[in-house]
Amino acid sequence: MALYSVVLLLVLFLSRAALSSSAEPRNHEVEALMSIKWSLTDPHGVLSNWDEYSVDACSWAMITCSSDSLVIGLGAPSQSLSGTLSAAIGNLTNLRQNNNISGRIPPELGTLPKLQTLDLSNNRFSGVIPSSLGQLDSLQYLRLNNNSLSGPFPVSLAKIPQLAFLDLSYNNLSGPLPKFPARAFNIVGNPLICGSITTEGCSGSATLMPVSFSQTSSQGKHKSRKIAVALGVSLSCASLMVLLFGLFWYRHKRQHQAILFIGEYKEEGIVSLGNLKTFTFRELQQATDSFSSKNILGAGGFGNVYRGKLGDGSMVAVKRLKDVTGSSGESQFRTELEMISLAVHRNLLRLIGYCATPNEKLLVYPYMSNGSVASRLRGKPSLDWNTRKRIAIGAARGLLYLHEQCDPKIIHRDVKAANVLLDDYCEAVVGDFGLAKLLDHSESHVTTAVRGTVGHIAPEYLSTGQSSEKTDVFGFGILLLELITGMTALEFGKTVNQKGAMLEWVRKIQQEKKVSVLVDKELGSNYDMIEVGEMLQVALLCTQYLPAHRPKMSEVVRMLEGDGLAEKWAASHSNNHDRNVSHGMTPSNNSGHTSSRAPAPASKHDDSVHDRTSMFGTTMDDDDDERSLDSYAMELSGPRVQKIVTRIVIVIIITIIIIFLIIEEGSFQIRIRMANQSSSSSCPILCASFNQDHTCFAIGTRDGFRIFDTNSGRLCYQRFVGGFVIVEMLFSSSLLAIVGAGDKPSLSPRRLCLFNTTTSAALRELNFLTSILAVRMNRQRLVVILQDKAYIYELNSLTILETIDTVPNIKGICAFSTSLDACYLALPASTTKGSALLYNVMDRHLHCEIEAHRSPLVAMVLSSNGMYIATASEQGTIIRVHLVSDATKSYSFRRGSYPSTIYSLSFGPSKQLPDILAASSSSGSVHVFTLAHASQPRLKRSSSILGSIIPDAVSDVLDPAFHHVLHNVVPAGIKSYAVIRKVDNVTDSSTSEFLACRAIMSVITYNGQFKEYNLSVDAHNDLTWSLGREFNLLTVTPDKAVIS
Repeated sequence: MALYSVVLLLVLFLSRAALSSSAEPRNHEVEALMSIKWSLTDPHGVLSNWDEYSVDACSWAMITCSSDSLVIGLGAPSQSLSGTLSAAIGNLTNLRQNNNISGRIPPELGTLPKLQTLDLSNNRFSGVIPSSLGQLDSLQYLRLNNNSLSGPFPVSLAKIPQLAFLDLSYNNLSGPLPKFPARAFNIVGNPLICGSITTEGCSGSATLMPVSFSQTSSQGKHKSRKIAVALGVSLSCASLMVLLFGLFWYRHKRQHQAILFIGEYKEEGIVSLGNLKTFTFRELQQATDSFSSKNILGAGGFGNVYRGKLGDGSMVAVKRLKDVTGSSGESQFRTELEMISLAVHRNLLRLIGYCATPNEKLLVYPYMSNGSVASRLRGKPSLDWNTRKRIAIGAARGLLYLHEQCDPKIIHRDVKAANVLLDDYCEAVVGDFGLAKLLDHSESHVTTAVRGTVGHIAPEYLSTGQSSEKTDVFGFGILLLELITGMTALEFGKTVNQKGAMLEWVRKIQQEKKVSVLVDKELGSNYDMIEVGEMLQVALLCTQYLPAHRPKMSEVVRMLEGDGLAEKWAASHSNNHDRNVSHGMTPSNNSGHTSSRAPAPASKHDDSVHDRTSMFGTTMDDDDDERSLDSYAMELSGPRVQKIVTRIVIVIIITIIIIFLIIEEGSFQIRIRMANQSSSSSCPILCASFNQDHTCFAIGTRDGFRIFDTNSGRLCYQRFVGGFVIVEMLFSSSLLAIVGAGDKPSLSPRRLCLFNTTTSAALRELNFLTSILAVRMNRQRLVVILQDKAYIYELNSLTILETIDTVPNIKGICAFSTSLDACYLALPASTTKGSALLYNVMDRHLHCEIEAHRSPLVAMVLSSNGMYIATASEQGTIIRVHLVSDATKSYSFRRGSYPSTIYSLSFGPSKQLPDILAASSSSGSVHVFTLAHASQPRLKRSSSILGSIIPDAVSDVLDPAFHHVLHNVVPAGIKSYAVIRKVDNVTDSSTSEFLACRAIMSVITYNGQFKEYNLSVDAHNDLTWSLGREFNLLTVTPDKAVIS
């Protein structure tokens, strides 16, 4: 009995130990990955199959493993992950890649000795870049762009020996720029980077350098008349049509001509691109044995690819582009190459160099010893199923980067197995991208050229020439079928030639659950039938006939990495699938191709029939395998030529109609346009501003800028160096913030210069990627307004304190209060309604949002004490005043019943209540509103019919008694800037009763006039005014004073 008890206790102990051990992860990599998962928020459940009880993580989504089942890649692009990045990532010592996981940057990343790619771009990482990253000796690609990283520039990164690409753009980094071993690096969007590491005076804030202004001025003359404009437009359109036909004819002729001259020299005056190495033609000719046919690695629609060995012994692949003397210029060619070189991803073939001569264009890529997927599918030994899965996921990740993470995005337009290469680890590397066209952020792009490989071209691309991301998705679906079947699209199409169109037959096989019929015989039984079925379903989803029914590449990646996600996606898009079936994708009962569309009489090349038969290999000849198309639209079919000619004729007819309307009715429209935009076209003044205490004002012209003393009208300072659109002063000091209006670097609208009028020298400068639209200052802060951002700097050191993302603000609308106790910045909150966001500039937080108008804002101003904000909308009929402290409406004034553009708003400089508000408008009048009276009971209130039936709070809004108009101050349509620069309240000393409000209002007109008015408002709210002085701002000399 005792022995039995001992045995029972031993069994229980071993069972407990077994249960305990089974409840823990089986290896350190699983532990590390689970720590990462627990520290992240996963809104889409992309990490749902990460199981802490797994033996290894190789079957998990977003994970890439080596042949030894070691985690070498971790990537989750565009999956909306947030949270913090766990320090446990440092335990993944075999990791070679990390891509787009949100959170903070842990210093433990520096403990990954095998890490080759680190991509944490487009997240919200903050703080400094860990210096431990400098210990990553194997790191080749580093992307930390589009975050909020700050602190000094990471000098430790310069010590990474193998670093080939570095992108730290669009952060808040500061300090000097060290020399990097990286062949390509990007640091734009860090305005506090200040040159080389040896720059003297660089304190981590801004570049200290003198500014050389050119003494030449450029004054454009715009004196063309409407008839000349009409004739010019007509001739331009006619010339464009002739040129278009000429280009098509020349292109067609050149298809049959051989280029006999082979340049053996590098183009004179060639400029090496920053991210690419420039090779000479002779250098590449020697590397490829004079482009020997023995070194041809492959041939495609863009030209032959040759194996090459450079002088240093490194192996490269040289693509010799055909059709090199097309219509695109050399500068455009280099620009496109520069953009392609910036597309760096683990699954993309990196462009490392180029050569350009008048007759040759060659691209240089790394040599991939394992060849292409197409060659490996036909070669021995065959690719195993796990490798094919990795290839599919890797290629999908590469295309996802091109479509959704690259800027500008790139449409590949020729996705096929031959363009997917294999690196030393048999990881997929997508090549030949960007050679067809680079696209910006548009949904689709219409081109006249169709480039691609027969069998992979999407139907809409072949028939209309319209390509989009969904064109690549179609080609990727065909690639998946090639991975499953082991055959090219055309080979597979011929095997099912008697069974109907290929995709319809595949869909039928899937529905009948006979997937094994499709699997490559070389795999034998060494594959997972469920995984094959899932990949096949993804392939069919990608190759649906209508582009709108195909998934995006981000969804494709999730399907391939997830468990059953393809079925869920298909179910959620079942309605779309049903509509797709109704558009002609239903299998026919008989062999051949059918469509549910009504048959129409068609020629041999009718799109409704030809596209889908030739696409899927049912009518191709035996010699068409892997044929690449490089055909222009006019060469595809007869109807295509007719379509182009029809479109050209329509364009010509519409152009003629427009010109006729311009001649007949354009005079009236031009007069209206000139009246509304004269300030920007014909007026000599480009900008006008007063300093914070209104003692000085400045104007910017096309020749330079001038500063005047407000009280005397004396010209204090002038400089004629070119046009200026912003001249902002700091009280009565010698400090100016100026922004030019020219093409020269010293006058760039993207460059802000802090200028000292005493020494006539530039102190510091800030450079931006887009034009500066507004600048505001007080004694401690500098605010710079761009179209979609606002930057707040500490004025003395120019240290960036805050970056505010804004709605599109193309006019630079903003308001700024100079008080240090209540310093606010107001910016538009919407482009569709008149709401404003108020930020506390000193504390750097959002104070409130004020919804003032239904229409978008066009002007706003804050009182100098930060107590009130006045706003006007595009309608210009109502001006509203809100109390900043609690965002409540205090006043609402009706300027008029007809719309008008409000040019400026100005409060009086009162320390307590801003007594007067002035508004200038395109009507040529200046409107004055007396706020002090609006807050007091009306003396004649009892006799007012309005006051007897409407409460005070409402009648004050509608009663025009507090509104006064100074008519014809400015010619209608001329932009003006009105400022209430002085206000005095006059009271009876014996009774302390209010007697009058006296003010001085200065008006600057953009046609060069200065006017000053004396205003007086009595206790009965009657306004009297007189013109104190008037003079021409452009004719005043430094010794002349204009005193009232």
